[in-house]
Amino acid sequence: MGRSRLAGWATALYLALSLAYSQGLKHVPLVDAFIVATGFVLRLLQGALLIGGRLSEWLALCVFSLCLMLSLGKRRHEMTAAGRAHRPALRGYTLAFLDHLVVLVAVLTAVSYVLYLRDDAALAAGASFVILLSAPCAVFGLARYLQLLLVEEGGGNPVHVLFRDRATLVNAGLWAVLVALALLTHPSG
Repeated sequence: MGRSRLAGWATALYLALSLAYSQGLKHVPLVDAFIVATGFVLRLLQGALLIGGRLSEWLALCVFSLCLMLSLGKRRHEMTAAGRAHRPALRGYTLAFLDHLVVLVAVLTAVSYVLYLRDDAALAAGASFVILLSAPCAVFGLARYLQLLLVEEGGGNPVHVLFRDRATLVNAGLWAVLVALALLTHPSG
Protein backbone atom coordinates (compact mmCIF):
# COMPACT_ATOMS: atom_id res chain seq x y z
CA MET A 1 0.00 0.00 0.00
CA GLY A 2 1.40 3.42 -0.98
CA ARG A 3 2.25 6.10 1.56
CA SER A 4 -0.58 8.38 0.45
CA ARG A 5 -3.14 5.58 0.76
CA LEU A 6 -1.77 4.64 4.19
CA ALA A 7 -1.89 8.29 5.24
CA GLY A 8 -5.49 8.45 4.06
CA TRP A 9 -6.41 5.38 6.09
CA ALA A 10 -4.63 6.73 9.17
CA THR A 11 -6.49 10.02 8.88
CA ALA A 12 -9.83 8.29 8.28
CA LEU A 13 -9.26 6.00 11.27
CA TYR A 14 -8.31 8.96 13.48
CA LEU A 15 -11.45 10.85 12.46
CA ALA A 16 -13.65 7.77 12.93
CA LEU A 17 -12.18 7.12 16.39
CA SER A 18 -12.63 10.78 17.36
CA LEU A 19 -16.25 10.72 16.22
CA ALA A 20 -16.97 7.43 17.99
CA TYR A 21 -15.33 8.79 21.15
CA SER A 22 -17.38 11.96 21.15
CA GLN A 23 -20.59 10.07 20.34
CA GLY A 24 -20.40 7.79 23.34
CA LEU A 25 -17.24 5.71 23.65
CA LYS A 26 -15.87 8.33 26.05
CA HIS A 27 -18.37 6.90 28.55
CA VAL A 28 -17.10 3.31 28.27
CA PRO A 29 -14.49 2.42 30.91
CA LEU A 30 -11.07 1.43 29.53
CA VAL A 31 -12.22 2.07 25.96
CA ASP A 32 -12.17 5.81 26.72
CA ALA A 33 -8.50 5.82 27.73
CA PHE A 34 -7.44 3.38 25.00
CA ILE A 35 -8.99 5.57 22.29
CA VAL A 36 -7.17 8.65 23.57
CA ALA A 37 -3.84 6.78 23.51
CA THR A 38 -4.54 5.31 20.06
CA GLY A 39 -5.19 8.81 18.74
CA PHE A 40 -1.65 9.83 19.66
CA VAL A 41 -0.20 6.79 17.89
CA LEU A 42 -2.18 7.66 14.76
CA ARG A 43 -0.74 11.20 14.93
CA LEU A 44 2.74 9.69 15.23
CA LEU A 45 2.04 7.50 12.19
CA GLN A 46 0.86 10.55 10.23
CA GLY A 47 4.09 12.36 11.12
CA ALA A 48 6.22 9.43 10.01
CA LEU A 49 4.34 9.19 6.74
CA LEU A 50 4.66 12.93 6.17
CA ILE A 51 8.44 12.89 6.43
CA GLY A 52 8.76 9.62 4.56
CA GLY A 53 10.14 7.78 7.56
CA ARG A 54 9.47 4.38 8.97
CA LEU A 55 7.45 4.12 12.16
CA SER A 56 9.18 1.98 14.74
CA GLU A 57 6.84 -0.50 16.38
CA TRP A 58 8.68 -0.01 19.68
CA LEU A 59 8.27 3.76 19.46
CA ALA A 60 4.58 3.38 18.64
CA LEU A 61 4.13 1.07 21.64
CA CYS A 62 6.08 3.48 23.86
CA VAL A 63 3.93 6.45 22.78
CA PHE A 64 0.74 4.40 23.18
CA SER A 65 1.62 3.19 26.66
CA LEU A 66 2.85 6.62 27.80
CA CYS A 67 -0.35 8.28 26.59
CA LEU A 68 -2.44 5.51 28.14
CA MET A 69 -0.64 6.02 31.46
CA LEU A 70 -1.31 9.77 31.35
CA SER A 71 -4.95 9.22 30.39
CA LEU A 72 -5.47 6.72 33.21
CA GLY A 73 -3.67 9.09 35.58
CA LYS A 74 -6.09 11.82 34.61
CA ARG A 75 -9.03 9.50 35.29
CA ARG A 76 -7.53 8.71 38.70
CA HIS A 77 -7.17 12.38 39.53
CA GLU A 78 -10.76 13.05 38.47
CA MET A 79 -11.95 10.29 40.80
CA THR A 80 -10.05 11.68 43.76
CA ALA A 81 -11.02 15.30 43.05
CA ALA A 82 -14.66 14.96 42.01
CA GLY A 83 -15.75 11.38 42.59
CA ARG A 84 -17.05 8.69 40.28
CA ALA A 85 -20.06 10.76 39.18
CA HIS A 86 -17.79 13.35 37.53
CA ARG A 87 -17.51 11.33 34.31
CA PRO A 88 -19.73 8.36 33.36
CA ALA A 89 -16.72 6.18 32.49
CA LEU A 90 -15.39 6.56 36.03
CA ARG A 91 -18.13 4.24 37.27
CA GLY A 92 -16.11 1.41 35.75
CA TYR A 93 -12.97 2.22 37.72
CA THR A 94 -11.81 2.11 41.31
CA LEU A 95 -8.74 3.87 42.69
CA ALA A 96 -7.02 0.54 43.31
CA PHE A 97 -7.76 -0.66 39.77
CA LEU A 98 -6.42 2.58 38.28
CA ASP A 99 -3.34 2.42 40.50
CA HIS A 100 -2.57 -1.08 39.21
CA LEU A 101 -3.19 -0.12 35.59
CA VAL A 102 -1.04 3.00 35.79
CA VAL A 103 1.89 1.05 37.22
CA LEU A 104 1.46 -1.78 34.69
CA VAL A 105 1.43 0.66 31.80
CA ALA A 106 4.43 2.57 33.23
CA VAL A 107 6.44 -0.68 33.13
CA LEU A 108 5.36 -1.28 29.53
CA THR A 109 6.42 2.29 28.68
CA ALA A 110 9.88 1.82 30.18
CA VAL A 111 10.45 -1.54 28.48
CA SER A 112 9.26 -0.33 25.07
CA TYR A 113 11.46 2.78 25.37
CA VAL A 114 14.55 0.69 26.05
CA LEU A 115 13.69 -1.69 23.21
CA TYR A 116 13.17 1.27 20.89
CA LEU A 117 16.59 2.64 21.81
CA ARG A 118 18.20 -0.76 21.36
CA ASP A 119 16.56 -1.74 18.09
CA ASP A 120 15.18 1.24 16.22
CA ALA A 121 16.54 4.59 17.36
CA ALA A 122 18.41 6.46 14.64
CA LEU A 123 21.68 6.30 16.55
CA ALA A 124 24.89 4.60 15.56
CA ALA A 125 26.10 1.60 17.52
CA GLY A 126 28.82 3.73 19.14
CA ALA A 127 26.16 5.79 20.91
CA SER A 128 24.98 2.82 22.97
CA PHE A 129 26.65 4.08 26.15
CA VAL A 130 24.83 7.41 25.99
CA ILE A 131 21.62 5.53 25.20
CA LEU A 132 22.23 3.34 28.23
CA LEU A 133 22.56 6.49 30.34
CA SER A 134 19.30 7.92 28.98
CA ALA A 135 17.22 4.90 30.04
CA PRO A 136 17.46 5.76 33.76
CA CYS A 137 16.25 9.27 32.89
CA ALA A 138 13.17 7.76 31.26
CA VAL A 139 12.55 5.46 34.22
CA PHE A 140 13.05 8.35 36.67
CA GLY A 141 10.56 10.44 34.68
CA LEU A 142 7.97 7.67 34.88
CA ALA A 143 8.64 7.11 38.58
CA ARG A 144 8.37 10.84 39.30
CA TYR A 145 5.04 11.03 37.47
CA LEU A 146 3.78 8.06 39.49
CA GLN A 147 4.95 9.78 42.67
CA LEU A 148 3.17 13.00 41.72
CA LEU A 149 0.03 11.07 40.82
CA LEU A 150 -0.16 8.47 43.58
CA VAL A 151 1.57 10.17 46.51
CA GLU A 152 0.92 13.85 45.91
CA GLU A 153 -2.53 13.33 44.32
CA GLY A 154 -1.64 15.32 41.18
CA GLY A 155 -2.39 14.40 37.60
CA GLY A 156 -5.42 16.50 36.67
CA ASN A 157 -3.49 18.08 33.84
CA PRO A 158 -0.37 15.96 33.22
CA VAL A 159 1.33 18.65 31.13
CA HIS A 160 0.98 21.27 33.88
CA VAL A 161 2.03 18.79 36.56
CA LEU A 162 5.16 17.76 34.70
CA PHE A 163 6.22 21.20 33.47
CA ARG A 164 5.93 22.73 36.92
CA ASP A 165 7.89 20.03 38.72
CA ARG A 166 11.55 20.94 39.22
CA ALA A 167 12.77 17.32 39.46
CA THR A 168 11.03 16.46 36.20
CA LEU A 169 12.45 19.51 34.43
CA VAL A 170 16.02 18.77 35.58
CA ASN A 171 15.62 15.13 34.54
CA ALA A 172 14.24 16.12 31.13
CA GLY A 173 17.15 18.50 30.62
CA LEU A 174 19.66 15.79 31.46
CA TRP A 175 17.89 13.34 29.16
CA ALA A 176 17.91 15.90 26.31
CA VAL A 177 21.64 16.54 26.78
CA LEU A 178 22.41 12.81 26.71
CA VAL A 179 20.34 12.20 23.58
CA ALA A 180 21.83 15.29 21.87
CA LEU A 181 25.29 14.04 22.78
CA ALA A 182 24.49 10.67 21.21
CA LEU A 183 23.18 12.31 18.05
CA LEU A 184 26.05 14.79 17.75
CA THR A 185 28.86 12.35 18.44
CA HIS A 186 27.46 9.51 16.35
CA PRO A 187 25.11 10.86 13.65
CA SER A 188 23.16 8.23 11.79
CA GLY A 189 24.07 7.62 8.20
